[in-house]
Amino acid sequence: MTKKDGYATASRPPRLGEGDRCPVCGATGGVSEENGTYLCLMCGAPRVLVDGIVQRGGTEKPLLERAKALKLRRSAYAVTAGLALVLGVVSLTFSSVAALLFGAAGAKGIVFGLASLVPLGISVAAWIGTRRSSRAVDEALTEAQVVVAKELISTGAALDATALTRLMHLPAGRAEELFGEAEVARLLDIPDGMPVERLRVSTDEELGAEANPDTSERRQKR
Repeated sequence: MTKKDGYATASRPPRLGEGDRCPVCGATGGVSEENGTYLCLMCGAPRVLVDGIVQRGGTEKPLLERAKALKLRRSAYAVTAGLALVLGVVSLTFSSVAALLFGAAGAKGIVFGLASLVPLGISVAAWIGTRRSSRAVDEALTEAQVVVAKELISTGAALDATALTRLMHLPAGRAEELFGEAEVARLLDIPDGMPVERLRVSTDEELGAEANPDTSERRQKR
């Protein structure tokens, strides 16, 4: 128990990711974990976990918004696949019963059979869409992780992979891989107008002159 303004209040441990601002809604209330991913407690948008108060620009926002839209699409595909599967099974069962009771054989039986297979085909197509949306969500979140890691490195909050492991709650191997990717991305992100240091390739003659300075001086005298 702690006292605040004369009243006793119960202290609580900080929430996961509390203090890090959500790039989508701006809340700092923390995140919740769901199936290996993180969601904002306020708006429900996908988040990249940063468990600490770090001044960041939230440049991963477009990727998080993309992941949120893809998750909604995946949910729509999943509902469509489920409903179409149920409808297909019911249609197939009804067609089979009708064929047995009313003797709908020949061309009529084929028509009934094909009609019952249409919902099943829709269900398969929606299931494929669900799988593709899931992969796209994972790709968007992976790109967002790289962006966040790059931002943490640029601000000095993560000077090595160990700090990245602590802030983003990543396995050590993944943190090292992500640190390398983010460092390369950060180094390649050169603003316009900034001079770039070029590497000069020495010719064999120049290398020989450096190795034998006396020979170089004799050539200059000639």
